[in-house]
Amino acid sequence: MLSSSVQQDIKEGSVYETALSDRDLASLSVEHGIAAIRELHLDFSECTTLEPLRRMTGVESLALVKVPEGADLEALGALSNLRELSFSRSPALDNLSFLQNGLRKLECLALLNCSNLVTFQGLEGASAVTDLQVDFSEKLLDISAVSTLRNLESLVIRNAPRLIDISPILQLEKLNFINFDGCPRIPEHQIEQLRTFFPAATILGLP
Repeated sequence: MLSSSVQQDIKEGSVYETALSDRDLASLSVEHGIAAIRELHLDFSECTTLEPLRRMTGVESLALVKVPEGADLEALGALSNLRELSFSRSPALDNLSFLQNGLRKLECLALLNCSNLVTFQGLEGASAVTDLQVDFSEKLLDISAVSTLRNLESLVIRNAPRLIDISPILQLEKLNFINFDGCPRIPEHQIEQLRTFFPAATILGLP
């Protein structure tokens, strides 16, 4: 049985829940007005599956906290109207392959405190993204897939101490805001290329 606060949130088109259980998530059904939900903020610390999200096709904004290890992120591919997606405190996230399933309307993607994220592989499936934010991804090495985001306007990659090669972003002609704060291993020659290629852009976090 869903809590009264969650049921009220559904009526208002948004659900904010600090710790949703598998049973609660499964209870978000058509009978509870799930088709009307546009915004979801869910803490998965007590969940083991994201499968019920497949039914939430009207959702436009989704924030997920503490996504469990082994969670089937492929379920997110069913959210065809999703425009904003964020993960936070989700060490289970090590790549972005789930994006290959067709989130064609996704515009804003935030990956915060996803400490095991190593590669952007799969990002090419979200070609409409204009705003990408990544923070505290200590293992991030490969951002080559970012070169496919030809509509990207704002790129923030902060606190990624292992990141070296940022040359893929030189293919993104629409970038006007760049922040590499906390990425100390970027070579000086690539920093110079960045400033040359984006003379009008705001560039932060680099010497």
